[in-house]
Amino acid sequence: PVLPVSTLNGTLVADGTPAQPIIFTSDTDDSAGGDTNNNGASSGNFGHWNAIRFQPGSTGSLLDNAEVRFGGSGSFGLAGSVVVDQAELTMTNSVVRSSDTAGVRIISSSPLLSGVTFVTNLGSAVGMDLVSDATILGPMFAGNTVNGLAIDSGNLPTDITWDDAEIVYWLTGAVVVPAGRTLT
Repeated sequence: PVLPVSTLNGTLVADGTPAQPIIFTSDTDDSAGGDTNNNGASSGNFGHWNAIRFQPGSTGSLLDNAEVRFGGSGSFGLAGSVVVDQAELTMTNSVVRSSDTAGVRIISSSPLLSGVTFVTNLGSAVGMDLVSDATILGPMFAGNTVNGLAIDSGNLPTDITWDDAEIVYWLTGAVVVPAGRTLT
């Protein structure tokens, strides 16, 4: 069964260390914490749980030296293991892997993603709408369906600058820049 989404209206501070990262994973992922569901040896599955969702009202959240594994089921209209929806998030020195959808999904937000590694996500490493403006520094990619930032199609609603030189911007469809708008 797919486990529900963890919804954050407040603040989450997951501040691990390189030697002891904070791990968000499936209850079937025995590589973290042992046999947590008491069913014998097992490993996690893509999309076994939904997402960590930072939504409006969530401010000052931090994921540092964290691992997010086996999420992204896509239930509840969410398409990522970490979803930043009109919220603040700083994510550093972390790993997002084995999502059934995007690793991170950004909606009407401007998070900072620095030193994040994206591995074997079945969607893009990062997905973003046309209103968002993420800062992405030092990303690493391996085996994602799209090793980059998938940008939604549509009409550009405001002037915006895409200037993160360390990531590929991949358009999922046509992006229309209407008269009076600027895409830099």
